[in-house]
Amino acid sequence: MDVIASRNSQMFHRTNCTYVKRIHKENRIHLDDSDILLQGYSPCSVCSIANRVAKKYHKRNPRIFWDRKHDGVCIRTDDSFWRAKFNSEQRNWVLYHQNSKGTKCFDKVAPDEILMQGAFHKQSDFGAVPSDQFDRIFEYIGKHDHYRRICEDDYRKLPAKDRKREKKRRKKAGLRKVNKLFKQLEKEKGANKHG
Repeated sequence: MDVIASRNSQMFHRTNCTYVKRIHKENRIHLDDSDILLQGYSPCSVCSIANRVAKKYHKRNPRIFWDRKHDGVCIRTDDSFWRAKFNSEQRNWVLYHQNSKGTKCFDKVAPDEILMQGAFHKQSDFGAVPSDQFDRIFEYIGKHDHYRRICEDDYRKLPAKDRKREKKRRKKAGLRKVNKLFKQLEKEKGANKHG
């Protein structure tokens, strides 16, 4: 999808934005919005879909806000930090996530500005949500965080299919830790031989 920027600024606009009319035709630059953020442009707050959605929900919950740098809607819960990005080509929302437990990237007391710089991963089991169904993101986040709290308490309280999946995940994580320890011991053993 094309967006329009001015040669005189680092802001881009959707083609139907009212501010496009104010850009002189000779100063207009037509760009593809797939990599516009990487080129250093920032979205117009008037025509950004993410900003409009964030404003709508921010009134009800101040933990939902617009991330201008990434043009996404950020959602902060007690257990995690989320970013929903609008894919203008496919007209849907894609969800990204930061964990709170067992990772170094999420800090419950960190300012939002710091969290937005952290490592996110795409929530692959979520899929994509059509543009007019943003509320489904909240349902998913609620279920996800509830699941995480049960896992922290006692994963055996989960339904059978989830219990099996969680047991496998924990086993893999345990094996990774053991392998990491063995590698560390080998490295120390090698250093002692040479030293």
